[in-house]
Amino acid sequence: MKESIVDCRGVRFSVEREGEEVGHAYLYLPMNDLHTEPFGLLEDVYVDERYRGQGIAGELVTAVMERARDEPVTNCLLQAEMTVRGMKCMRGTSVSVSMSMAPSSGSIFDPKGT
Repeated sequence: MKESIVDCRGVRFSVEREGEEVGHAYLYLPMNDLHTEPFGLLEDVYVDERYRGQGIAGELVTAVMERARDEPVTNCLLQAEMTVRGMKCMRGTSVSVSMSMAPSSGSIFDPKGT
């Protein structure tokens, strides 16, 4: 077995309300041998329970996706623990969603609709 260290850049996004951080998300840009460009990994989108339902998660995801579009990424994956209808998914459960970075028309991740 051979092991290699691989570099990975990352960007942390946060939202503050009245001087307090109430939400955050991370964009990681790892490389692999399958592509010549990195892929984006959107992870740990979190909003404080007191501020949920105010669109903060949407702000974070939009900011991450806009930043990912500025990078030469091939696609963007979402890794998150989620709550469905007020019930948290089982511990260790995660959702992976692949979002293409190609230009699209009317994509929910394309706030400008281009």
